[in-house]
Amino acid sequence: MYIIHHPSPASTLFHHLGAITLDAGRLSVVITSRSPEPLPVPAGANAQEWVNTLEVPIAEISEQAIADWLVSAEGYYAGGEIVSDEAFEIAGRKAHLHQKVKAARDQRKNAGLVTTFGTVQTDLDSRLNLTGAVSMASILGASFAIDWRMADDTIVPLDAAQMTQLGLLVGGFVSDCQAAKNQLDAAIGSAATVEQLEAIDVDAGWPA
Repeated sequence: MYIIHHPSPASTLFHHLGAITLDAGRLSVVITSRSPEPLPVPAGANAQEWVNTLEVPIAEISEQAIADWLVSAEGYYAGGEIVSDEAFEIAGRKAHLHQKVKAARDQRKNAGLVTTFGTVQTDLDSRLNLTGAVSMASILGASFAIDWRMADDTIVPLDAAQMTQLGLLVGGFVSDCQAAKNQLDAAIGSAATVEQLEAIDVDAGWPA
């Protein structure tokens, strides 16, 4: 039995349940954990697979009960997905691909956008600032004017209409990034074989 766990929004780990022991009333399980991508670890350590023995504070001695506790709110892998050995190959590949698509979406939508005004920053803070400026432009109308700093540190003077246009360009770009992610996620979700998953290009279909 496996548990597919996402310890952070950008990472996926696979945990395989091994030997279960009961010693002096203390239940423990051997967990072999694996990362689909090499992790930053000290030189000489195994960056992709490691083994831990975890104590499990439940009374029932069964693999299913232990797995259920491990993914519970109190467990080591809270929110994880329990997968049978037979289903793991394709489920694990899907989970890893979904994480790669999410990372690609975030990288692209935060990397900046070339517009008619110049290249504008599109990271989260910049988008929040842009939203605020567009709101001000909507309120002040013809009296609105702002010097907007672009990604290359040049300053571009914008009036209300131009500020709104820039906001729409960035908003459309972010929406297109999400739409591309949704399409890739749907393709991953509908794949029935490993071969179909391997044919999915997670680097294709993103807005320029």
